Amino acid sequence: MNTFNAAIMTSRQLEAVLNKSNRLIIPLASFEALGTHGPLGADFLVAGHVTPLIAEKAQAVYLPVIPYGDTLELPQIAGNVMIPTDVLSGYYMGVARSFLHQFPSLSIYFLTFHSLNNRAVDDVCRKLAFEGHKPFLIDWWRSVGMGTGDVLDDQEWGTGHGGEMITSVLLHVVPEAVSMEEETNREPKKQFGYYRDHLSWTSSPFAAYTTFADYCEGSSWGVLDNATAEKGEILVKRAVEAISSFIKNSPAQ
Repeated sequence: MNTFNAAIMTSRQLEAVLNKSNRLIIPLASFEALGTHGPLGADFLVAGHVTPLIAEKAQAVYLPVIPYGDTLELPQIAGNVMIPTDVLSGYYMGVARSFLHQFPSLSIYFLTFHSLNNRAVDDVCRKLAFEGHKPFLIDWWRSVGMGTGDVLDDQEWGTGHGGEMITSVLLHVVPEAVSMEEETNREPKKQFGYYRDHLSWTSSPFAAYTTFADYCEGSSWGVLDNATAEKGEILVKRAVEAISSFIKNSPAQ
């Protein structure tokens, strides 16, 4: 038995493990279009694969992946499920408080596999911190992006939505769900550079709000021909190690 998977524990088992670990991971994903080659459940599928690996290394309990998220930028694309930020905030808060009611000193780690969910998580974490709890936000794809320097061929757009980085991870984790015969290499539209500061949350004082349709044909960009399962394996290993180390060494309540 995976001793950190809350879904297969009894209530007594969960209580015993949490009292010892005092760490809870809540994985958050999305259901969204990922170009012409990626599965709609890409974030969910990756989360289901790597969360147990992270939890085992970090000695932390983990919950089932919450599959739907904030995908407001992609409302016009078939299959996209968009949950409003305020609804997500309430939902995430409900999950967190359900555990904090029983375990007040619990450290909670919101592990997001879809960066747009961070808006809702930020709201929840600030409120929980104000109440005296110790919440954390960990962005999976940004963690993966930190280890791409010597791996990706496309250093300009390789970390983009559905690009070389994400596609490589998918080819490693769920190759059967990737339709590479349908892939199309794309460059962002010219005005993308102006919007980039908002989308990547850099330190620019300027932000322009838009949708994918304004800067991208479809829902992905980059040179997808460069993606390989071997690159994905390296990136996953590095991100799992970095995230598990952060959780294991983060300050307790």
